[in-house]
Amino acid sequence: MKRFGIVAAFAVRHLSPSDAWILPVVPSFQKNQYPARAVRLFAENENEAATVSLSNDDVSVPYDAASRLAYETSDKSLDYEEFRSVYEEEAIAFVKSKQPQKETGEAVPAEKEQQPSNSAPASTTSEEEQVPAVKQADVSEDTVSATVRDMTVEAPSTDVMVEKSPSVDDARSGSSNDLINDFCQGTNEFWKGLVIQPVKDYVAIQPAGTAPSDPWSKLTAPPEIPGISRPVWLVILGSVPTALGWYGYYKFSIEEELYQYELQQEGRVSGCGGYGTLFPFVYGVIVGFPLSVLGIPLGDLLLESAAFWILAGQVNLYRRVNELCTEDETIMKSLNLTQAPLYEWWALLPPPLDVVVGLRQVHFLSEYWRVIRQNESEGKDVIAQDLFPFISSDRFTLRQFFLEPKRWFWFTSEWEDLEQLKEYWKE
Repeated sequence: MKRFGIVAAFAVRHLSPSDAWILPVVPSFQKNQYPARAVRLFAENENEAATVSLSNDDVSVPYDAASRLAYETSDKSLDYEEFRSVYEEEAIAFVKSKQPQKETGEAVPAEKEQQPSNSAPASTTSEEEQVPAVKQADVSEDTVSATVRDMTVEAPSTDVMVEKSPSVDDARSGSSNDLINDFCQGTNEFWKGLVIQPVKDYVAIQPAGTAPSDPWSKLTAPPEIPGISRPVWLVILGSVPTALGWYGYYKFSIEEELYQYELQQEGRVSGCGGYGTLFPFVYGVIVGFPLSVLGIPLGDLLLESAAFWILAGQVNLYRRVNELCTEDETIMKSLNLTQAPLYEWWALLPPPLDVVVGLRQVHFLSEYWRVIRQNESEGKDVIAQDLFPFISSDRFTLRQFFLEPKRWFWFTSEWEDLEQLKEYWKE
């Protein structure tokens, strides 16, 4: 009787791609005494049949055929399910122990070789009784050959590649994480396709420092990455004389800068960019207003949809500014913050409270880009830091805003709190 075992290496999805194949090996426990026989088995997962290609014919066998064969030739001291679990674990460990030799050509020390076995682990570890971890059964070579022949599995003459199935958990997680990203990128690309080429060429994203630092150049500069620091005084300078016309360009620029910055830093986005945020609103107004004047119901729907879209984008903008300003302690310290600077939902408040949070967003986004670009030459934003303290102060509640005059203007910065009203307006 010749004594040797049958080892089946079951590749599972948690192994590396190079392990995604099955190679049962028939080795001798006495080295170089008998030639090894190799049989390739391929399986997609533990719940499907293993399939091999033999010339032009496909032959299917049970996925656990190798472990059942080993079990039948064992002493059956364990029940089959327990035996199979031990057998597969040792088979996988055996294949992994061969990785250095397979991938780099380095020899694997003999003492590190670990072979799967056909029974329960040995209970003794004395030097005289050191044998494979699981007792091997005595099986004749003819018996093994006959059994393998009955399984109609032979070693293929050429390698057959088995495509590794993607992890279900990975696919589900990736789908969930990328849903917003796919929507935002798709929206941006769709509306970008509706813009004429000269406009796209002019507003194409540029590297930081492309535009000069003088006010006029900043007002007319295309978006940059990292973004341009546009302080409150500059935004007012561009918006007031143009009846908020330039503010539309500001909105486009900061959204596109954040979009491209997120894409560069994280490989995904959480906003629709300048094209996806501004142009649905612009086209909604351009088409909806004349239809509304003509009394066509679709016009009102378009106008309301455009207003909702730009408002939702503003809330999302505040959320993203909060994330940027609090991404690490160094930035928070540079911005003199102890918490996120904005309440996102304030965008839904009526004027002038929506203007209050809007000016704060302009200030803190400008300061964030200044810190990121390490541009200390911007100087002090007098409007935000001196004339209107509420713009640059730490975050406050509505109650604090109304009862603490020091936050309002430069000439009220020394006023005491309205104590007489506090008892009527409690947190």
